[in-house]
Amino acid sequence: MSLREKVLRAHKALLNGSDGLSYFLKRGLSEEVIRSAYVGCEDEAFSYPCIAQEGGLLGVHYKSKARDTKGKRRQWWGGYAEGLPPKGHGKEPDAPAKVIPFGMETLRDLESGSLVVLCCGEEDALSLRQINFTAVSQPGAGLLEPVYAREFSGLDVAVFYDAGEEREARKDALKLRQEGAREARVVRWPAEDPHGADINTQLVEDPEGFKGWVKRMIAEAKPLGSHSTASTASREGEPDVYATSVPQPPKWPELAEAAYHGLPGDIVRAIEPHSEADPVAVLANLLCAFGNAIGRGAHLRVGGDEHHLKLNFGLVGPTSKGRKGQSEGHVRKLMHAIEPTWEEERVVSGLSSGEGLIHEVRDEVWGVDGDGNPVLRDAGVSDKRLLVSEPELARVLKAMNRETNTLSPIVRQAWDRGRLRVMTRTNPIKATDTHISIIGHISKEELLRHLTETEAASGFANRFLWLLVRRSKVLAFGGEWHTVDTAPLVNGLSEALEFGKNVGEIGWGKSARGAWEEVYGPLSEGKLGLFGAVVGRAEAQVVRLATLYAVMDRSKAIEFEHLAAALALWDYAEESARYIFGDATGDPVADQIAEALTAAGQDGLTRTDVRDLFKRHKSADRIDQALTLLLKAGRARRTLEGTGGRPTERWFLK
Repeated sequence: MSLREKVLRAHKALLNGSDGLSYFLKRGLSEEVIRSAYVGCEDEAFSYPCIAQEGGLLGVHYKSKARDTKGKRRQWWGGYAEGLPPKGHGKEPDAPAKVIPFGMETLRDLESGSLVVLCCGEEDALSLRQINFTAVSQPGAGLLEPVYAREFSGLDVAVFYDAGEEREARKDALKLRQEGAREARVVRWPAEDPHGADINTQLVEDPEGFKGWVKRMIAEAKPLGSHSTASTASREGEPDVYATSVPQPPKWPELAEAAYHGLPGDIVRAIEPHSEADPVAVLANLLCAFGNAIGRGAHLRVGGDEHHLKLNFGLVGPTSKGRKGQSEGHVRKLMHAIEPTWEEERVVSGLSSGEGLIHEVRDEVWGVDGDGNPVLRDAGVSDKRLLVSEPELARVLKAMNRETNTLSPIVRQAWDRGRLRVMTRTNPIKATDTHISIIGHISKEELLRHLTETEAASGFANRFLWLLVRRSKVLAFGGEWHTVDTAPLVNGLSEALEFGKNVGEIGWGKSARGAWEEVYGPLSEGKLGLFGAVVGRAEAQVVRLATLYAVMDRSKAIEFEHLAAALALWDYAEESARYIFGDATGDPVADQIAEALTAAGQDGLTRTDVRDLFKRHKSADRIDQALTLLLKAGRARRTLEGTGGRPTERWFLK
């Protein structure tokens, strides 16, 4: 489920009879105000979508419904959009700006000099909107990112944080002025108000006088230079403490130069200036197409298994802006020049069932006539090579989730061996010596939504190399590929193809043996969680890639440079998988507990708290299984607390 879909689902849940709406109504907030901000409620937490001025969803800030003993609610971020603006400061200026204000969409189309109130709490901002102020909430006093302060350029901003946060308010007001706000004033609370006194509480306590109070407080706000720096230590209560940083997401991987070895590198470098596609996607299309076109010629023997050079790639990127489709066009033209019949007849799309896939490479079928003489009922398909190009891989994953669909096991059989069979009472069908490769396009959100725990565990996912791809450049006129002299590339491909079809078994060269012994152990070690399931065939994928690089060099042995190229591409695939799947375990119960432990922070959760997450709908054994998985994965730790009786078990996120 995409982030946007989660927001809408939580919003619908809030409006359709949940007690979440009654909470806001009790806080003096109308349903109209809540509806306009798409506030939601799900899994005992409120969700506040943070939307950019132009309307794009940047992230979702969550707050628990329950409060701790100090009256505070736990807060966390449940999702971020790809392509957040960079911070532009600090030790990592290119890191995304992840402390996102709530309500920036309300700044759209404001006239210069318009008044905007910057609060520190979503309910405060909603309270002000209810009396027709433009209000934005900053999640953390003093933590306003300059890139978001820039959104207030030309406006008159009143920084109206909670009592006791005047110092942090001045810090953020200074950022506003530096980034172009016409004026930035700080609202000061009376000295008798305790730490944490806020706007929404004033609305609850005095709804009739609220509007007049707000106007007076803002009217008395002072510009930066006129403020006293007196300490707020004399206020009652404890000041809030805000985190100075938020967890950083995994970085977009970088493909090492070693992956562009030899002929593949020459071709990708020739195409790159004339395509908006990611060079990684172009390389994947080339390796997949070439490996399929050579058929069952070149192979590497590992024990009793023959690894033929059929590869499956999943190109993961934005649906319409990733330019995944552009990555195959130039490659297809080059392949057509050397193997036109294959390119025209053996590259297909429309994958939907195991029976349909086998039909494309089916064996001949014989029967007998009325006199008992053999009759050829189906000539079958003589060319067992098949490249499946799927621009909508999400559709394939959805089809696999149907109860009677046989596609998943057939795809696994096709990657492992050349013999495929589906036994049905009416139409048994089989295919032998097949050589099937798949390359598909999908967005990250679709992949996470449709790749089920079952398919990941069954091994479907790890028979693919999942590669993150994105648009590499903007070419308004599409480049000038027609001016490129492709003859050397076509000749190189033609010679490599002829070599690959006829060379037979590829061996290990002396220069690669030692390196392979060194990396084989780490590659073959299992990893936990959904990420581990997705990268579970690392050593097999690497040997196929290394053999393919050797064949494209017309080498009968894998040498060090071929292994280095394969490892570089595998490292990119592994980091892509880590970026896509993160720390997900693949166990929905464990993942829900991990999310709750994140929200709990240093307080942790007791066994009773964990049980109550599921409203007693999960058995103790099922919860034990999930907690054990988190413990083994190194994602959680537990402590025992003495209570005078049976010790209490408390769990924390590592």
